[in-house]
Order: sequence, then structure tokens, then C-alpha cells
Amino acid sequence: GGGGGGVDAGGGAGGGNAGTGADMEVVVLGSGACNPSPTRSASSLALRLLNSYWLFDVGEGTQVQLQRCFVAPGRIDRIFVTHAHGDHCFGLPGLLCLIARGRDRDAPPMDIYGPAGLRAFLRVTLRFSGTKMLPRFVVHELHDIPNLHSSRPPPPPLAVAPGDVRSSDAGEQPGGVDLRPRPDGSWELLTVAFGESGSVTVRAAPVRHTVPTVGYVVEEASKRGRLKPEAVLPLLQRNRQALADEWGVRDPRSVLKRVAALGAEEELVLPDG
Repeated sequence: GGGGGGVDAGGGAGGGNAGTGADMEVVVLGSGACNPSPTRSASSLALRLLNSYWLFDVGEGTQVQLQRCFVAPGRIDRIFVTHAHGDHCFGLPGLLCLIARGRDRDAPPMDIYGPAGLRAFLRVTLRFSGTKMLPRFVVHELHDIPNLHSSRPPPPPLAVAPGDVRSSDAGEQPGGVDLRPRPDGSWELLTVAFGESGSVTVRAAPVRHTVPTVGYVVEEASKRGRLKPEAVLPLLQRNRQALADEWGVRDPRSVLKRVAALGAEEELVLPDG
């Protein structure tokens, strides 16, 4: 099935680190759902946070799209799967092999989030294929996702306990968590430091689709904006004489500190209004 799932995140469009140079960028790797084409791959989206990449859904062909969009596979630290339809997750086992080739073996384990049953899917697929080239990763499952498309309860997932693994140099590691919804029906997945003093929180909530599905919200904590002197200085220079006569300010640049200290609802009215 196609469609379903999603992610809501701040940031502009761009091709990885070669994009806008912003701290946060979104790269749409594929949006073809269950009808991919040579020019439109299956569902996948990359979010860059500084030098770390987070992937949302991994449809088939994601490995190729990463290389076309200059997204470094070895820098992928977290993967989020919205639902179990193949056009959103069939590319995950192969992608893990590609990540292993470029990821430092001393790097911390990757975090993989998704609906209950994802852990079993990966264990069976990787064991069946005899895959050995893998990064270290842990799987966190979102349990009790309602099926908003139907009043009938969804079939039970192929659940396996997170603790059935041992520490090793590759593959799944202990530490996975079974996550239950909060009273409001959402899941709070993680909060990580971002930038010099900020943070980013990821939450999930159920969305309507033909199978239990979640959408993810990536929210950057509010913080003070940055003053752009190049936008303010022309206004101050225009008021140069009035600032000297009325405020006793000889150098208009000294007013920049007052502008930078303004609160969200505060304003500074210059002599010319």
C-alpha cells in the first residue's frame, strides 16, 4: 500500500551539507510511495541536524538516492519508520549494509524506531540473508498504535522482546525499548542536544492509514533569535544626527546592544518613528 505516515520538521530544502549551510535541512529522497519510477523513488526523507542525519522511512532504492543527494550513509544516526508497508521499509535491511561500510566501528549504536513488529522483521530478514556487514543498532518499538482506518482492532504484531540480544561488534544491540503511548495518545521518543544551547524533541502520533501508522514531529526548542546587524545598521545610520541630539549617542552602532536585548514583545522606537 502507498501513502501514510509522515514527518513534520523545521528547516529548508537542500542537498545535504552542500545545501544552504543551515543547521537543519530536509532532503526528500523519495516520494513515489508504492509507485516508484526512474525519476521518483519510494518513500524516504533525510533530515540533517548539523553533521548527523536522521531518516524517515526507507523504501526500496533509498541506498541509491542517498548517493545521488550527497547524503553520507555513515552519518545516519537514527531511522524512523512510519508503518509496515513495504514501500516504507523494504529498503531498511540493505541500507544497514551500506551504512556499515562508511560508519566508524567505534560510533555509538544507531537508533531505529518503528511500529511493533519492526524488531522481528529485521531479525528474520538479516538472519535469512546471512548478513554480516552491519552497523551496531538498537530497535525501539511503538506499541498500541490504533488502526484509525477501521473500527476492528489490528492483528497482533510479530512481537519479540528487546532483551533477546547480546552486545557484539555488529548488528542489533541490547538497549531497545518498547514504547507505550502517553495518556494523550502520543509517544515521546527522545530529546537530544542541538547546537550550542538548544535541543530537539521527537514525538509520534497515530495517523489514518490502512494499517497502524504514526507520523513523527521533530520540534526544536524555542530560543532567542540572532540579531542581523546588516539589517539594523542602515536604520541607525539614517537616525545618526537625531540619536546624537536626542539620545546623546555619538556612535549609532552602540545601540545594537539595546536592540539585541529586546524581548519578544518589546520594541525600540527610533527618533524618526
